[in-house]
Amino acid sequence: ANEAEFIEIQIFIKKIISDIYNIKVASTIKIVYGGSVNPSNTLEFIEAGASGLLIGRDSLLPKKFTEIINLIK
Repeated sequence: ANEAEFIEIQIFIKKIISDIYNIKVASTIKIVYGGSVNPSNTLEFIEAGASGLLIGRDSLLPKKFTEIINLIK
């Protein structure tokens, strides 16, 4: 996914939560992005509203994992 797709899905998820519960509950939901996170797109997802990231393959590469962590400090 890219930033625009993440934003679209985030809106969709919060709309569903709002329909089931209410807008107050939906606004407190934290959404974690778990796609192909890497050093070049980390900030895009954080700036798009991701509350956290599930880092896959790059979590196994110490240099890249450290770079991702340093980007979001």
